[in-house]
Amino acid sequence: MITDKLTNTIQTFGVAEIQRDFYLCDGALYPVANFNAFNVDIPDWAALGKTTYAKGMFADPLPTPAELADAKAAKNAEINIWREAANNSSFQFEGKAFSADALSFKDIMSFNGAVLLCGDIPPGWIGQWKAVDNSFIPIPDRATWTAFYLAMINQGQGNFLHSEELKETLANAATLQQIADIAW
Repeated sequence: MITDKLTNTIQTFGVAEIQRDFYLCDGALYPVANFNAFNVDIPDWAALGKTTYAKGMFADPLPTPAELADAKAAKNAEINIWREAANNSSFQFEGKAFSADALSFKDIMSFNGAVLLCGDIPPGWIGQWKAVDNSFIPIPDRATWTAFYLAMINQGQGNFLHSEELKETLANAATLQQIADIAW
C-alpha cells in the first residue's frame, strides 16, 4: 500500500515525525507554509535526495523572504553585468558585426558628433568602417552613416528591453531555482 511506501520513504529521508502543520526533518521543525509542493512518481523519490513530507505530499521548503531577497538582488546585479557586456560586445549592420567596446563606441560617438556639427559627412572622411572580421563596409554618405549609427542604438535598446524582461521574470520568481534559471 502507498501509505507503507511513504512511511518507509519518510524514514529513509530522515523525517522522524509529522506533527499537525509542521514536519520534522533531521532534527529541525519546519512549518508547512514553507513548502513548494510538487507531485512525484514513487520510483523517483530516491532521486530527490532529502525530500520532506507533509499533508500527503512531498515538498521542498521555500526560501525564507531574506534568502529570496538576497538571491534576487544578486541576480539583478548579474543581469546588469550581462547587459553591460552585451552593450560592449558588438552590433550588426548590413550582415556584419561591428565592435561596440569602449574604444569603438568612443570613435563612433566622436564621428557622429562631427556629422552633426558639419550637417553631413565631414571632409576627408575615409568612407568606410571596419567590421569585427577585419573587412570594411562602405559608409559613403550621411544616410548610410545614420543607418549604421541607428543599428548600434537599436542593439543597445534591444539589450535594455531584454534586461527588463529578465528583471520582470526575476520579480515574479518565487523559488531559488527559478532565480537560478534566469540567464541572458
